[in-house]
Amino acid sequence: MKASAVLGAVAPTRSVDATAVTSFTGPRDRARSGEARARQRNLVRALSRHVRSDTATGVRLALADYTLFLLGLTLAALATHPALRIAGALLAGLKLCGFSVLGHDAAHNMLTRSRALNKLIAVAVFTPCLFNYRLWLHAHHALHHTWTNGAPPDIHKPFTLQQYRAMPAWQRLCVRASRSPSLLAQSIYFIYDRLTRVTIFSRVYPAAVRRQAVPYTLLTLAYLGGTAALLGWRRQFEWADTLVDVFLVMVLPLLVFHALTSIVLFLQHTHPRIPWFTRDDPVEQAFGQEELVAHVPLPNWIGSVMHYSLEHPVHHIVPTIPCYHARAAQAELNLLIGPRAVILKPTLGNIRSVFRRCKLYDYETHRWRDFEGRYTTGSLARSVRDPVHAVRRSA
Repeated sequence: MKASAVLGAVAPTRSVDATAVTSFTGPRDRARSGEARARQRNLVRALSRHVRSDTATGVRLALADYTLFLLGLTLAALATHPALRIAGALLAGLKLCGFSVLGHDAAHNMLTRSRALNKLIAVAVFTPCLFNYRLWLHAHHALHHTWTNGAPPDIHKPFTLQQYRAMPAWQRLCVRASRSPSLLAQSIYFIYDRLTRVTIFSRVYPAAVRRQAVPYTLLTLAYLGGTAALLGWRRQFEWADTLVDVFLVMVLPLLVFHALTSIVLFLQHTHPRIPWFTRDDPVEQAFGQEELVAHVPLPNWIGSVMHYSLEHPVHHIVPTIPCYHARAAQAELNLLIGPRAVILKPTLGNIRSVFRRCKLYDYETHRWRDFEGRYTTGSLARSVRDPVHAVRRSA
């Protein structure tokens, strides 16, 4: 694909109907400094060769994940040994994580070359994740990409010290869960966040979007009800055995999925070097999209299982690069931006450090704090005139 075509694909837009949008930057990017916008244009040109959707690859990945997901559910439901049942549930939960990445790419219309096939795959993989396809489109395209690390609600958007202290005790507990490396805490918080924010009743979404989301909500409820009814029928509705099956086939996979997905989302946009912004914050003008996302370079075999979901900064530069090209594209981006790349080596110590230091955020001084109010970083604020590393154009 030519660079001009990619640049056209990321033309600013704020259309509420995000179903036709594959990628965009939005009005906040127009407000960035001319130098920041020029750097991003150069990055898009350099990385445009990775925008190559392949239908065979996309379908193969979706079928492979669905096969493993169904295998996991089958083991969880039918295996006779408890260890095999638990292993099946864990496998199904891991594949739900894969579903969310493939659904992400399909909803960006880049997993395959067919728009209709992309939508079919997105709905098919989002439904077991309990993701509403229509709400996801609006939240991801019209909010997350347009207002990266900005004003709209987001699952791991940091609160200020004043906001935190004004919360009731139960809500402060939820915030602590969201900034904890505990898998159980992250899973519970992810469920809480989705039940309170990502529903057809949430005012975060325009009324038209909520109406369009109703069929997908009904589809999700039918999936949950149908699966539970099938498990009950198999056990002749004997409550004890049915509840065990429901836990292993439905609850445990979702707990695993929510925990891992929540931590991935946290690490993608949280780091002592990554700033967050209020609406119309002039400090934001000096930052490019590539500086608002962390790269966590996992070993290739783990990255492949997770469909390279932590090769994320490049996605915010060119959102039309499919996951199966993300690793190569991210490596090239790191070379292009040099020291401006925010890279988190995936050690337990490094990950714990991020969770420890990035509890609350001071949006006025652009410094991270802990829950006691102590600053854990220096100011991330940067003048538009501050020198930055130039982006090298590809040959």
